[in-house]
Amino acid sequence: MTGSESLPLKNATLWFLLFCCGLTAGYLVFVGLVSIWVGVHQVRQNGFWLPIAAGALVVFAASWLFHRLARFLYSQIRQTDRLQL
Repeated sequence: MTGSESLPLKNATLWFLLFCCGLTAGYLVFVGLVSIWVGVHQVRQNGFWLPIAAGALVVFAASWLFHRLARFLYSQIRQTDRLQL
């Protein structure tokens, strides 16, 4: 390993972690959208707004958390761990 290379294991691990977080966020967004869909199709029942509100909250929270985590992990991937002498 030369001085200009970064640690491939660190980058591979961070990319894998980013991929797993993306799958988890995608699953949560899917569940939130299904919840919204159920609420929209049950408009004639009392309390139809609750699945819509819960689904919107889950979609917003999952998207926001994934965006923040992705920015952090990507900055860690781009950061070099070399000593500058």
